[in-house]
Amino acid sequence: MIGTQVKQFLDREHLAAAAIDMDKEIDKFIANMDSGLIQQQDAMNMLPTYIEVGRPIQTDETVIVIDAGGTNLRVATLTFNQAYQAQIEHFQNYRMPGTDGAISKDSFFDQLIAYLEPVLPYSKKIGFCFSYATEMFPNRDGRVINFSKEVELPEVEGEVLGSNMKAALRRRGLDDQVEIVILNDTVAALLGGMRESQSQARQFETYLGFILGTGTNTAYIEDLSRIEKLGEDRPGGHMIINMESGAYPYVDRSPVDEIIDRGTNAPGSYLFEKVVSGRYQGLQMWHTVKIACDAGLFSAAFISRFSRVDSLESYQLDQFLYRPEGDNILAQCCDNDQDRLNLYYLIDNLFERAARYATINLTAVLKHLNAGLNPLYPVAITVEGTTFYKAKMLRPKINYLMEDYTRRQNGIHYEFIQAENSNLIGAAIAILTNG
Repeated sequence: MIGTQVKQFLDREHLAAAAIDMDKEIDKFIANMDSGLIQQQDAMNMLPTYIEVGRPIQTDETVIVIDAGGTNLRVATLTFNQAYQAQIEHFQNYRMPGTDGAISKDSFFDQLIAYLEPVLPYSKKIGFCFSYATEMFPNRDGRVINFSKEVELPEVEGEVLGSNMKAALRRRGLDDQVEIVILNDTVAALLGGMRESQSQARQFETYLGFILGTGTNTAYIEDLSRIEKLGEDRPGGHMIINMESGAYPYVDRSPVDEIIDRGTNAPGSYLFEKVVSGRYQGLQMWHTVKIACDAGLFSAAFISRFSRVDSLESYQLDQFLYRPEGDNILAQCCDNDQDRLNLYYLIDNLFERAARYATINLTAVLKHLNAGLNPLYPVAITVEGTTFYKAKMLRPKINYLMEDYTRRQNGIHYEFIQAENSNLIGAAIAILTNG
């Protein structure tokens, strides 16, 4: 049980995970989804992707795939054999341009084509998994809305990706007669998870893609009749929606969250992501412990040692959790077991809070769809992101909350699935089925 002094501190600083009203927050989240489908202000983008599902995958055709994430940019070629197994070749991992400081628009696209140049002889079809908010067009090209995860590419915001890539090809004297399909990483995860489950002859009611890593986002399959912002002449059927759920604006923020937001590249945006995702967990704990030191939760020795800690990264929280008396920055700050316990309680609360909001996000989507009510055909949720899979406390907490709250209390049946290389596979499926 959490210590009384820590509990009082968390309540006072509006940080207590236990104070989150799950039912109330889910209702708010669903209302914001509905507003986004109409295109009202102060709503998640709820971006139509123009990517449909269920089309046959062309086998024995090689395509080029790109995965631009929060830290890395991966390039490869991919071919599905007759058994729909993915053959990935010519794989290369690069640093995502803009992660080490701002660069110009032309520099970004020129660097991207430089990464692509070695594989261009293998295909004229490119599936580009782009992990940032992008307004998609019916031709499956897309205009960048903004960047998150502290990537600095201000000149690329507002630019159309595919057409700029072709312009960069021409600048480098290369053939620009290529076909490009843009999709988000959550959409790629959804498609990759769908292929994975179908290859195992599994049957699910529907599919979600969920990212919880450097950033966070969600994608799902929506009935076109509910996407009112597409206009009255929209056809029947279904389309994948990229929610940009990291931009959900009405998360109940604490003073610590507001401090972090003011210090980011884009204050006031992606507020949900700044509370939940791995990119900000170290910052959250650094500010929380700093305030807790002022509140008297730690010994004088701890306060003195922590005053020399300039920042924290999320992996350093795990280092302490695994070895609370080990050779790591937080353990070395502690002077006694009470320091260690109070620090543990603060970290535990941070991950509990993130887990509750992740559960709110997923359960809201499932309730919006009225899906998962038949246990024979649950909803498949393909999860990607190192924070979900590697953070010591987070995944067990999400698993518990989803099982207890979502399934037991709300009767919604789901299954988390992991699809290897889902971003690359999803990008290949998109270009082969929607190109």
